[in-house]
Amino acid sequence: MKKNETYTNISEAITAFGLDFSVDKTPIYTKINNVEERYSDKVITYRTDNNTTFGVVGNGYEIVQNLQQFEVFQKFADEGLVSFENGGVFGGGKRTYIQAVLPSTINIDNGDITKKYITICSSHDGTISLQAFVTPVRIWCGNTFNLAIRTGEHKQKIKHTVSAPARLLEAVTTIENALETYKEYDEFLIASARSKEYNTKEVNKFVEMIIPSDKKEISTFKVNQRLGLLDSIHDGIAQDVIDKTNLYKLWNGVTNWTNNVLGAKKENSLEFVTYANGAIINNHAYNISKKILSGELSLS
Repeated sequence: MKKNETYTNISEAITAFGLDFSVDKTPIYTKINNVEERYSDKVITYRTDNNTTFGVVGNGYEIVQNLQQFEVFQKFADEGLVSFENGGVFGGGKRTYIQAVLPSTINIDNGDITKKYITICSSHDGTISLQAFVTPVRIWCGNTFNLAIRTGEHKQKIKHTVSAPARLLEAVTTIENALETYKEYDEFLIASARSKEYNTKEVNKFVEMIIPSDKKEISTFKVNQRLGLLDSIHDGIAQDVIDKTNLYKLWNGVTNWTNNVLGAKKENSLEFVTYANGAIINNHAYNISKKILSGELSLS
């Protein structure tokens, strides 16, 4: 694929991104004392064009071919809503992904431009389910692949069973909802970047709103949480490029804290950020921030 080249036809994109191969299953046999036996509950998945083996899966594992995984995108490409900009494989085809970029970008006043990708990824070795989600992360290596999955929004997971092709159609609804949500999120980011600059007292009040206490004497645990959030607001990843301590910087500080500090401490950081306390905190902070922008809440 040429650098920065995009496609509007999913078949062409699959070929360009090296995804034009099929996967099949084969039985597993053992030989003990010259007696050959077949495993009844396990099979091996493999790539049919070069016989590369991917992994051992259960008999109920249903292969979803690459074209089946990604063809749901074509509907949006035909309507001019997306184009296929990025895709590829890891582990010789064990894990696959395609990213469809939306035509608009989040263009913040400070020059921070973020593309929005509707992403479908999967595995042929049983390590991850088929997933559809929205992310600003452009996948280019294993780390960004994991980051995109970890932080993706509007996520839908589909197990590799006989119902997988039908469930893929449900991903279309998820994608349609994501398009509308991103429009709202665009407006939020632009408005937050244009908001006033907050002083130390106002920043502290924001932190108290995000980590409230219903007791007269705040616990040591919550004090430490507030200090951690303050640190992420001022010194978190890439926070130094935001020159004003406005709502945009406060919001980014929250997601920095939940994704890169709290999430990193959890054994299952993906579950924490996507479904557990990390997601709850992010949603709470997002709602608080919108109310500040609307004037419903004030930091003064």
